[in-house]
Amino acid sequence: MYEDIANLLIENIRFYLKQSWQSAGYGGSPSKNGRGNKIATSSLYNNIEYDIEYDEDGFPVSFNIIMEDYWYWIDEGRKPGRFPPVNKIRQWVLDKPINWPAVNGRIPTLEQKTYLIGRSIAEKGYAGTNFTELAENKTLNEALERFGDEFADQIQDFLDQRLFVGKSQEDLIL
Repeated sequence: MYEDIANLLIENIRFYLKQSWQSAGYGGSPSKNGRGNKIATSSLYNNIEYDIEYDEDGFPVSFNIIMEDYWYWIDEGRKPGRFPPVNKIRQWVLDKPINWPAVNGRIPTLEQKTYLIGRSIAEKGYAGTNFTELAENKTLNEALERFGDEFADQIQDFLDQRLFVGKSQEDLIL
């Protein structure tokens, strides 16, 4: 049952990553441009795993969802403040096709796009999607339907002990 729930949670995380999200500043105010899913390279989408450790009686004692490190920024967002890492923004611009309107008849260069996006993040931040909580709630409801209310406490306890982990932290907890 626990592996089924873990797989269901991963399926629901992928479901929410595919959703179309309105771009918004950290405070939640939507921007006039930008709407789309959270898949640029598919690295996060395709590299989600779980690890469950059981006690001697077969009950789970730890449950970890392991994803690419940047899951946190997609989920939680980023407050305004410092300029984000330019190399990460540049790579994102290369990976995710964005339609840029021409300004004075010219489309911005890669460096200009990188700067403009970085400046916007530094000034406004960006809102997170909260995809982990959404996926967890959806998983709880679907697991209750699948396994029945008599397992509700076990399912809730199992999901409560989950920990979302970036790949670089995997060795620290496993």
